[in-house]
Amino acid sequence: MAKEEKLNHYKKYFGKFYEQCPGLWDFIEESIQDGFYEADVARQVAYAIHTLPEKYNVYKGFLEIVKKYHSLAQNICEIGTGFYPALSRDILKEQQQLHKGSITAIDPELIVPNHSKIKKKKDVIENNTSMQGYDLLLAYMPCEATIPMITIASQHHLPYVLGMCGCIHDGSFIPFYPAEPQVRRYQKSIINYAKNNLEENMELKIETLPEQYKVDFPILVKKRK
Repeated sequence: MAKEEKLNHYKKYFGKFYEQCPGLWDFIEESIQDGFYEADVARQVAYAIHTLPEKYNVYKGFLEIVKKYHSLAQNICEIGTGFYPALSRDILKEQQQLHKGSITAIDPELIVPNHSKIKKKKDVIENNTSMQGYDLLLAYMPCEATIPMITIASQHHLPYVLGMCGCIHDGSFIPFYPAEPQVRRYQKSIINYAKNNLEENMELKIETLPEQYKVDFPILVKKRK
């Protein structure tokens, strides 16, 4: 099946979920046809229809960092998945080989095929959201859920791996470092917030994806000492 046919097949079943954002599907379609995979919404759809080139598969790169520090044979929650839970799907595949663990995907815009074994919650993550029953929190570019994720992980004493995005979602988290671009200042302030919300038995590591993926945003890894 050609790329265009695969894209039309996906749109037939899931296109209606993208209609809440005018122009989004046109952008996704154009991005995939032109090979432009820098936007996560386009990467997710390309991943779903098996046309995402390996060098743009940031989910694989992110998951390798997760496995460097944490076992996937746990009850895992992915926060801020976006429309299509590409990362959760990769985790599910590995957990099925391990015969252990579970994966829950949370996002208010989430779409998951009914036959999928990914547990889904169409919720917004807030500072008081319960994370009871999970062992590890994950997020790749969770946008507005970034601060709530760090907060609730501290409240529930949970480790996490959080890949930051290139957006600014809270202007109060931008300290004055005039020599640096605003996004970098914002990312540094989030890292400081994460450090200030560490429990005594936890530590924070900072990683980045390998250079091949061309995404150099910080990845925060909270782990037990």
